[in-house]
Amino acid sequence: MNKRKLILVVAGHSDDADYACGGTLVKFAQEGADIFLVVVTRGEKGTLDPDMDVKEFAKTRKEEQDNSARILGIKGIVYLGYSDHDVLPTHEFRARLIDEIRRYKPDIVMTHDPWKLYECHPDHRHTGMMAIEAASFAMYSAEPPPAVPPLEPHLVAEIWLFNTDDPNHWVDITDTIDEKLDALRQHKSQLGEEMANFAQRTNAKIGAAHGVKFAEEYRILKRGFPYLYE
Repeated sequence: MNKRKLILVVAGHSDDADYACGGTLVKFAQEGADIFLVVVTRGEKGTLDPDMDVKEFAKTRKEEQDNSARILGIKGIVYLGYSDHDVLPTHEFRARLIDEIRRYKPDIVMTHDPWKLYECHPDHRHTGMMAIEAASFAMYSAEPPPAVPPLEPHLVAEIWLFNTDDPNHWVDITDTIDEKLDALRQHKSQLGEEMANFAQRTNAKIGAAHGVKFAEEYRILKRGFPYLYE
């Protein structure tokens, strides 16, 4: 019998994973995987309203993600609470992600592709790069993450990069597109209905390229040392 998969998604903002890989997450959940999400920022600056109370807005973003996660089949969410638009690729940030990887021990880490051409958002670039580094270094006992007592090292077998310009894998989400769109609609502060409509068109375009109705694409990075898995 195959081991039950565990998926850890690391996203810069509350709606990022829902938009980029929501259909795939539902599919993983339906197949019996345990899915957990790390949201890096509070998302408090994602508004065009100059009179918005950013603390209250951060609470709204969290509530929207909590509602969305239930639809996607996500079992738990870690909110790191970094300032929106201000994420930097620091050792401290990487160590916190190593901590979460060692805590959950995922088979797959999913995150932003930091090498996407013209990606202007530093939260996406830096979250993706630090998640990749954390997934790569979590196996080394010399890495000093902040957990007390320290957690056991863990080897991540695969890293799935979403919103990529260079995909090498695609997932048919025709049977899970409805759940994905419902999840996106929960993000009312981010124009959820419009975001759902845009995602539907995008996933239809990707699907057409692969001969299915709806699809999502990824760049999968695998470890180059198979003997380590044994």
